[in-house]
Order: sequence, then structure tokens, then C-alpha cells
Amino acid sequence: MLYHKNSFNYYVRILGYMRLRVLLKILKRLGKWNEDLNTLDDRIKGVRGNQDKSVWQLHYEQFLRQGWSYLKPESFVHHCTDGPECPYAFVFSKSDIAKLFSHWQSVEFRVAHFPIKKYRIGKFVPFGIEKFLASTIGWYLFVYAKK
Repeated sequence: MLYHKNSFNYYVRILGYMRLRVLLKILKRLGKWNEDLNTLDDRIKGVRGNQDKSVWQLHYEQFLRQGWSYLKPESFVHHCTDGPECPYAFVFSKSDIAKLFSHWQSVEFRVAHFPIKKYRIGKFVPFGIEKFLASTIGWYLFVYAKK
């Protein structure tokens, strides 16, 4: 299983909502960055995922350490999968996987996981629609390959 680049989670939630929320936190502290940088604690906080509200402070601290490059898609995704302290996480498209497995006998894909029930509107969405969304713009990209 790999994270699916062409997913709702990647484009809307991570690159849209989460980056905007972190950017607002950064701008809110504008003019205080140097002061905040001097008070950083280097201990790992261990906040996994993005459910805990302290996650936004951790994103801000990571921004202070890394600068604006922290918000680049290729690096920001690392910190939005398993939490701001996650060093590496990557997203892949089906064409990326096809290239990686180009010397294999057969490669098949399946896209899954669209946790629509997590969103307010989700309780009104029929299971058939949720299943369709999961199979097209889901967050998980399962790869089945034969050598």
C-alpha cells in the first residue's frame, strides 16, 4: 500500500486545507518568528496523525526550523500523513508505480479508503457513493505485482 497522489486527501485536504491552516498560523505569528525560534524545544512530541489540536503548533515549529520550503508539496506531505514529526512519507500516482515496476511481469492497482464519514456531510452519503469515491480518489493505492 502506498499513498495515492491523485486523491482527495492529497489535493484537497493536505495541499489545500492543511497548508492553508498552517499558513494562517504562520501569519498570525508574523513578527514573532525569531522570538519563537529561540524557544523551540527539540524533544519529539509524538503527536501522530492530525487529530490532536496541538498538531498546528507542531507544524508551525517545523516551519520555523525549515522555512518556507516546509510548505512545498514534496516536503509538506511528509508531515501530514503520520504527523508533523514524520520524516518521510511519499505519494505516488499509478504512472509512477508503472515506471517503478516496469520490469515486472504484471502490475495491477486498486484505489481505496475515502473516509467520508469523517466529514459532516458524510453521514448523508450513501455507501455506494462512498465506495465509488474510494475506488477513484481514495487515499490508499494498493499495488499487486508479479515478478
